[in-house]
Amino acid sequence: MLFEIRSCLGWRNCEPIGKHACGNRALPTGLNTTNVDDMVQGGFAWGSSIETRAVSSTNTITADSLAIDSPNQKLEQLRAFGSARAVSVQDSLDEDPDWIVGDSLIANFSETEWEQRYLDTLIAFGNAAAFYRMYSVAGGDVPDINSSRGDMIRAVFTVVGLSKVDVRGNTDGVHLQRRRTRQQL
Repeated sequence: MLFEIRSCLGWRNCEPIGKHACGNRALPTGLNTTNVDDMVQGGFAWGSSIETRAVSSTNTITADSLAIDSPNQKLEQLRAFGSARAVSVQDSLDEDPDWIVGDSLIANFSETEWEQRYLDTLIAFGNAAAFYRMYSVAGGDVPDINSSRGDMIRAVFTVVGLSKVDVRGNTDGVHLQRRRTRQQL
């Protein structure tokens, strides 16, 4: 899984956002990368007037600043600080994408046996909130919907998607479960 750091952190496929004196490109107030043998090992990006953004084919994470650990250019952890937000790619059947926000986020990544990177844990700290859908294991095209708030929200993923969510400290929220037929019970 390759993340594009949209505040121009120096990863491949870098596409800065916003405006800059050199044209329609924004650069962060600060950026720092660690490279060994022409491979990005990690980096930091922060900005005072733009948000930093990490984009993959399945998720976008934005915040005031990002710290990325990617030994041998394999993403292991992404930390987002200040107004942190992770949004999933919107499903064509859903009106709104799933999202999680907090004062900070930590995203941990794992690798499949086929060497594909995937998001395995996403944790929001401080003023955490989340909106997500969960589809029944039994099938069906109508998902359950959950909106939660708490001091900390931890979402666990498998290769195929969201597995479970744990909300801790000053929690509240609502879970809307689709109506089950007798055959589904």
